[in-house]
Amino acid sequence: FLGAGTGGSAASFARHLRHKRHLHQEGRRARVIGVDPEHSVYHACWQHHHAHGTRTTALPAPQTANPIEGIGRPCVLEAFDPAHFDDYRRIADARSQAAALWLAEHAGLEVGPSTGTAFAGLLESLALRRARGESLAGSWLLLACDHAERYATTLGDPAWRAAQQSRLAPQRAWIEAFAG
Repeated sequence: FLGAGTGGSAASFARHLRHKRHLHQEGRRARVIGVDPEHSVYHACWQHHHAHGTRTTALPAPQTANPIEGIGRPCVLEAFDPAHFDDYRRIADARSQAAALWLAEHAGLEVGPSTGTAFAGLLESLALRRARGESLAGSWLLLACDHAERYATTLGDPAWRAAQQSRLAPQRAWIEAFAG
């Protein structure tokens, strides 16, 4: 589970997994699942590729700015190749932020909302597998790519968190119910 950022690191990571033919314990190849904030065009680019087999850059820019630093883009950058992802998830910004806070409180990981996006994508995938009656066994890897210190005026600020409580509380409850 990783955010695409510019697309270069994600493509390199996916190519490495394919080249080394990494397999999970059931003998199937590892899957690369991209995660993106809600105000990004990469998810739409992946959907277009998945449906039509072609990469498109002709996508409308999101109407709202992306508050998740490091991932999520208003336009498709050249390095982003949707073919490298087996699945792609759009994660609500509030869920990404709540996941980062949960990781700090429960796992001692001082990360930012980009990593929270990856963690939320992992939890959503596990929830879908559970709902379908599939096994949750296996190895799950997420790329932690931002540190909490970059968010001192938002996630690290008690006043900001209090002001965002109504937006974050339902997401935190969902995370607690599943991961708690």
